[in-house]
Amino acid sequence: AQDGGYYLVGLRAPGDRSPWRGLFPDSGAVAWGTSTVLAQSMAIAEQTGLPVHLLPDRLPDVDEPPDLPLVAQLLQLQPADLVCPKMSVIVPTLQEEAAIQATLQHLIDNAEQPDRIEVVVVDGGSTDRTVERV
Repeated sequence: AQDGGYYLVGLRAPGDRSPWRGLFPDSGAVAWGTSTVLAQSMAIAEQTGLPVHLLPDRLPDVDEPPDLPLVAQLLQLQPADLVCPKMSVIVPTLQEEAAIQATLQHLIDNAEQPDRIEVVVVDGGSTDRTVERV
C-alpha cells in the first residue's frame, strides 16, 4: 500500500513456516504504521531469502471508515452502494480445533446485521480437527 503496509502476502509453502516467520517479528524490527514498513520488510525478506514481488502500482491504504469513499472510487461504485455493504471477515487458522467454533459463533452473535456478514475461514494446513469443527 502507499503507506508501506501490505495488501496481500502470499506464501506457497505451508509446510515450511520458518522462512517467513521473520517477516512479522515481535521484536520491534518493523515500525508498524510508519512510512518505513516497506523498506524494513524488504530488508527482512532479503535477509531471510524470501522472494518478493511488488505490484507495479501501490494502492492507497483502506483501513478506516473515512477511507470508504476511496473504495467506492477505486471500485467504480456509487457512494450509496457503501451505505450498507456486506462485510467479509477472513479468519486465518492453524491448529485452532479448541477455539474455532467459539470464535465463529462470537462473530455471528456480535454482528449488527448477521445477514450482511460473510465469514471466510482460511486454514494454513492444520493437522488437528480444525477443518471439521468449522
